[in-house]
Amino acid sequence: MSIMRERRAEGSGQRFWLILCTKGHLDVSIAGKPLAAFSEQFYVVPPGRERLTFKVPEYCEGMLFSFHRGEVEPLRPEAARLREETLKAPLGRASFGYLKGILDSEGNTIGDDTTTLRTLIREVARGIVRTASATDPANECLFESAQWVLQAEFTNPGFNAGQLAQRLGVSRSTLDRAYAMRGCRIAQEIRRARAEYAKSRLEQYPSWSRSLVAHSAGFGSGVSLRRALDEFDLRPER
Repeated sequence: MSIMRERRAEGSGQRFWLILCTKGHLDVSIAGKPLAAFSEQFYVVPPGRERLTFKVPEYCEGMLFSFHRGEVEPLRPEAARLREETLKAPLGRASFGYLKGILDSEGNTIGDDTTTLRTLIREVARGIVRTASATDPANECLFESAQWVLQAEFTNPGFNAGQLAQRLGVSRSTLDRAYAMRGCRIAQEIRRARAEYAKSRLEQYPSWSRSLVAHSAGFGSGVSLRRALDEFDLRPER
């Protein structure tokens, strides 16, 4: 069986595609040329507008996600190195084991929470993209510390990049460099955290108004929330 996915929708050519094959075997080709063949593995397809074809010889279970290249800019991973890191390097194998373990664990709630699962998968994929790019590891510790503070404070509507730098005891320029080395921007990460939180609230509490959800997530208005949801391609299932 073959399944073709066109990447012609507006903005689709700017997205990384994430393929998680949890059972069975899957062959992937791009514009008719073989790209990868794997079983029980995690694979990242770089942005482009060429048609993707998925062939399932017998049986396959998996998931398909995507994220915009703007989430890892200015990084530009090489396609060959991205393939190597995903399918052969220890990071790729460990990533698949991590995600599959979440899905297979008995009584888990994460596998049933689409928003959380998408976040986990995207973060793993972004890590692989960063590994496949030329990066400077000097600021890794600062970035990780900043992300911990950000996740604890993003619902505060007054929280911003300046406050984050102050909490960490570093200059704003130093913190900006740490985020740039990871291919992202501070304000963007704050908006992303708020948007993902708001999406989960909208899905969990459908009776809540957009304005109420927006303020609970740290946005100044429902309009800001809508723009952020569009920016990160987050569509509440309600």
